[in-house]
Amino acid sequence: MPLRIVSLVPVLDLTWSRLHANFSTPIGNARTSWSSRETLLVRVRDAEGREGHGEAAPLPGVSRESLEDVLVALEGLGSSIAPSELDLLKLPLSLRFALDVALRTLQASPESLAGQL
Repeated sequence: MPLRIVSLVPVLDLTWSRLHANFSTPIGNARTSWSSRETLLVRVRDAEGREGHGEAAPLPGVSRESLEDVLVALEGLGSSIAPSELDLLKLPLSLRFALDVALRTLQASPESLAGQL
């Protein structure tokens, strides 16, 4: 059975950008360290221009998917999405997270809540 997002928004514009950050001091854990990181910032926008943002940042050597896997999945979604039609289980985990955060920030924006208060 597909895992779907419950959303009141029928269709959203979807864009993303790739970011690269170099650290002045490497960061890491007990197994490895990183002197730089690459992430994908995901943006959704509704018909009224409200935006939500999320980040897909799989850790090299830790996450199941690579940043390239996430990029391929994003390109497969295209430039607009219908949140209620997405099958989240078919997406890389870090992309699921990024889309979930983007949709939640969109739905929690002051403009979205104005009529509900």
